[in-house]
This record gives sequence, structure tokens and C-alpha cells, in this order.
Amino acid sequence: MKKVAFILALSAFVLLSTTPASLWAQSRPQLSSAARNTFRSATNAIVTLTTDDSLSAGSYAFKNSDAPDADADLVKFNGEFKLGEESDQIIPLFQISPAYVELEQSSDVDDLKLKVESMGIGAGGGVLMKFFENVLEVTPRMKIEYSSIKYSSSSSSLDVTELNAELPDLDAWSYIPSLEFALKPEISESGNSKLLVDSQISFVYIHASTSSSSADDFSDKSWVWKNSLGVETPLIDSKNSSLFIRPQISRIDMHGAARNGFDFNNFYEIGLDLFTYDFMKNYFQTLGFGATYVYEKEIQGWRLGFFADFS
Repeated sequence: MKKVAFILALSAFVLLSTTPASLWAQSRPQLSSAARNTFRSATNAIVTLTTDDSLSAGSYAFKNSDAPDADADLVKFNGEFKLGEESDQIIPLFQISPAYVELEQSSDVDDLKLKVESMGIGAGGGVLMKFFENVLEVTPRMKIEYSSIKYSSSSSSLDVTELNAELPDLDAWSYIPSLEFALKPEISESGNSKLLVDSQISFVYIHASTSSSSADDFSDKSWVWKNSLGVETPLIDSKNSSLFIRPQISRIDMHGAARNGFDFNNFYEIGLDLFTYDFMKNYFQTLGFGATYVYEKEIQGWRLGFFADFS
């Protein structure tokens, strides 16, 4: 994620290298075309990270070989509600998904600290379709999400007022159709254990606008493809067990504008969930606690927290 991590550092470098600090009060610098393009790539990556449901919440470190690492905290709530009975073969879905991401990095330039914040709220729907005695589930979805992206900098040794004035805030609308296939064949005589094979592909179309003259409005598109393999089995080998564990590994691939912003192609998630089907069945299908480790050469991170599937 070098481009996202360096977006503010690059902009600061452009300004500091072309306009001496003593002249900031007399002249208002403009971002170069290279800096504008980098803003565009960074915005695509950040909005995709915030809005696409394939990308997990958590705390991450984005590794850079020639600069300080960037730290990111991502908070998401993906509430998907079934508008029908669990026994139905076709179930309409309603989704609401607020999210927040904060990315920070210390720069090697004059104690400059760099920050990107994005807040989003999305809503959408879909249809869960079950086949072959519920072994196969196919779910097309469509979501629309609004995001607000703010770039800022701070320094204990520099006056960054003019720099922050040139770093544009953006508003972005994302349109995200997706298609998910899930196979859940039973792998035990009791029927309590299942193999989990899941594949979800999302198309992310982003239109971003700003009132600042430093950056242009733009539209871009990305693809995110997540493939997962896991097992669901009782914690205790018993037909009456109410606690289940779910180890799982996933690979997430990115293409298009988001890939240019992240500056890497894919990463992996390794997770373990502990959950139950038997808590407040009128409200929750499942309720549990999960831990996920995210890994690739350029990114490492963790997600710890509770999760719920609503009835």
C-alpha cells in the first residue's frame, strides 16, 4: 500500500521542494499532476477498503522498505437482515454498513505526520437463493455507499497551514454490485460438520468529487475477488453441542484502480471463529467471537471482536 501510505508525504514533498516555507504566505502553491494522480489512486484504495464487504475490519501495518510504516485502523459494521424465514429457498436481504478508516504515517521530512480519514455509510439489498437441499447458496447483491475522505498533516517544526489548505477533502459515491457462491456440504454422519467453500466477486465503481482546485473530480472502477476455504464443526464432538469452531483461510485479489492505489495484488486472511446457533434465536442466527490474521509482504494485521448473523 505504498501509494496510500505516501500520498501525503508525496504532496508535502511537492510543496516543500517547490515553495520555501518563508514564501507560503505570499504564494499559494498548486499540486503537480503527479500528486493529483496519486491522490486519485489513494482515494480509490481508501474508499474500496472502507466500502467493500470482502475486506475485513481490523488494525493493520502497511510495510514500506524505504520509509516508515503506515498504521491503519478500520472499523466496520456489516448488518445484513433476512426479510424471510430461514427455511425459505429464496430470501430477500437488506443491508446497512457504516465504516470508518484512519491511516497515519510519520514522514522523514521535518517531523511531518500524515493522516487520512474516511467515514462511510452504505445501504443495499440482495437475494439469497438456496439449491440442492441448501448445499449451494447463490447471493447477488447491490450496495450504494457514501464516503467522506479527509487528508491532513501536522508538524512540530513546520507551519503546515498552507499545506493542509492544498490537501483536498473529497466526497465519494460507490456503487457495488457483487455475486457470492457458497458451498456447504456435510462432512460428518451427524450433519454437524460442514466444509465451507466461498467465492465472492465485487465490482466497485467510484465517483469522487471535491470543491478544491487542487484536485479534479474523477470516476474509476475496481474488482475485488475473495475466495475462502474452511470447516465448521462442533467444539465438542456431540450432536447436542451448542458451540462451534470455524477455522478458515481466504485470499483476496484486487484489480483496477484499487490495485494501483494499494500497490499490491493480493493478501491472505487466516481466521478462527467460536460461535453458537442457540443464543436468542429470534434475533440471531449465529453469535460468536473471532480472530483473523492478515498477511502479505506489504501488510500485516489483526482483527479481534464479536460478530453476529441476524435472523
